[in-house]
Formats: sequence, structure tokens, C-alpha cells
Amino acid sequence: MKKQALVAMAAIPALLFAVSAHAADAQQSSQTSQAVLHPLGLKFTPLGANVPKMNATEASLASKPVTATPASFVLTNIPPVGDQGQQGSCVAWSTAYYQKSFGHGLTTSYSSSNEYSPSFVYNQLNGGVDGGLYPVDAYNLLVSKGDTTLSKMAYNQYDYTTQPNSTQLADAALHKNLGSTNIFQGAGKGNATAQQAVKNALVGTSGDQRLVGIAIPVYPEWDNAQANDTYVVDAHKSGEKSRGGHMVTIVGYDDNKVYNGYTGAFKVVNQWGTSWGNKGYTWISYDMFSKEVQEAWYMNTNN
Repeated sequence: MKKQALVAMAAIPALLFAVSAHAADAQQSSQTSQAVLHPLGLKFTPLGANVPKMNATEASLASKPVTATPASFVLTNIPPVGDQGQQGSCVAWSTAYYQKSFGHGLTTSYSSSNEYSPSFVYNQLNGGVDGGLYPVDAYNLLVSKGDTTLSKMAYNQYDYTTQPNSTQLADAALHKNLGSTNIFQGAGKGNATAQQAVKNALVGTSGDQRLVGIAIPVYPEWDNAQANDTYVVDAHKSGEKSRGGHMVTIVGYDDNKVYNGYTGAFKVVNQWGTSWGNKGYTWISYDMFSKEVQEAWYMNTNN
């Protein structure tokens, strides 16, 4: 009987270790399971890289709020929520599909014929490997080569190598961007001045509104965005690990939106389909923007 008791007692530490290990595995699985469902694809542009910065006028405007800037503002006429599927093409979706399509839709009758191809950008820049892109490379390509439309070069989540043919290249050359602007680089640089620059780009003047692409590290708060308009992605909790970089697109803001004790948020659209977040959209707090967003960009599409 004593022998059986000793054996049982000896088994307790092993059992506790197994339970603890299982709990740790479950926690890790919970944090990373979304990675299987939603690939990312952003490489953070190296600090010190040659990127186009705001000119003196833009920087001056950002340093003092525009008088007419409303407390809340959300752009409409946004392309339908996209889905990058199993491909790490988030940068191409934000730059080509959302930002460029929106820019061209400002002065033309918006329709699916104005939607630009992520594949044209991604397939030329990824080096034959589905490993993501640096935002600066995508913006530069849209200036040097332009882009063709989705109707002329369709997106296939399993094809990241097919190159544009001569007809597609010729069409893209007719739709080159004039340029792009990097608002800031580096975590912790999304201060009040940077936030005002984002708002200025969104509100614009004389019909020159622009969407803003941002580079974010992905934490569970983002992966598990809720299906309602009240949820706001806040800065990650202590101990959480980022599973990589991702590019999404700011479409609006609300200075009075309150969540978890913080006030103010940007509205963003993702490209993980309409089953993610609130039909493909969510909000990020100004606090999260200031601490975690590592790049912010907008483009001049030349319409």
C-alpha cells in the first residue's frame, strides 16, 4: 500500500508539468492560430533607407491642425474589402488596390474597372518567393511602372510568380503615380504631429483626399478584432509577442471615440475578407498608433 502511495506521489510532479505544458501550448496556439488563417507580408523599411519625406509645406501643416479639420471624418467610395488569401501580399493590397484605386476613383466614376492589381506589384517585387515586401519598394514601383487594373491582371492567392505581359505593362505605364510621401518611420514616432498629418491627408483640400497606408506589428488584439463598430485595437499587453509585420489602410478617424480609457481612434480597412473584424474594418487607438505603428505613407496617384 505504501509503495502504491509513493508511486502516486511521484507521478504528481510529472502530471503537473504535463498540465502546465499543455496550458502553455494552448496559450501559444491561441496567439498564433490566426497566422494559419491570415498571412501577413510586410517587411519594415530599414531605418535610414532613402524614403520620400513630407515637404516643408506638408510638415508645417502637420505641426498645426487645419482649422477646418472636423472632429471625425471617414472617407467613403472605398474599394470593396479585399482578401489576400494565403499570400503574403498585404503591402501590394494596401498600396495598389486600396490607395491607388481610391485615388483614381476621386475624379472618375468609381467602378470595379478602377480597381488596381496587387499582383502587378507583388509578383514583380517578391523575387519569386512569397516572403512579403518593403512598402518603399511598392510605392517606388507605382511611380516608375504604374499599375494595371484587376480586370486586366487578376489576383490569384496561389500565384506570386507570373509576371505582367507587354500589354499589361503598357497599360500600367498610362497610370503611373506622381509620387509618394513617408509621414514617419520607427515605432514610437506616431506622435500628435504625425497623427495630424494623417488627418490632413484624409480630409485633403479640393478633392485631393488620400488614404494612408500603415505598417503595424500584429498582436492578438489585431487578430481577434471584434465584429462591431465599438471595438478598438489597443496597444498590445505585456508578454505578448508579435507574429510579424502587416500593412493596412487608414480610411478615417474619430477624435472622440473612447475605448479602454483612451480617446481617439483611426478607422482602418484590412484585406482578410469580410469575415474578419467588422466586415473587414476595425479601429486602432491613437495610443496604439503612437506606440506601435512603424510607418505611415500616402501617395499622389495623378488620378
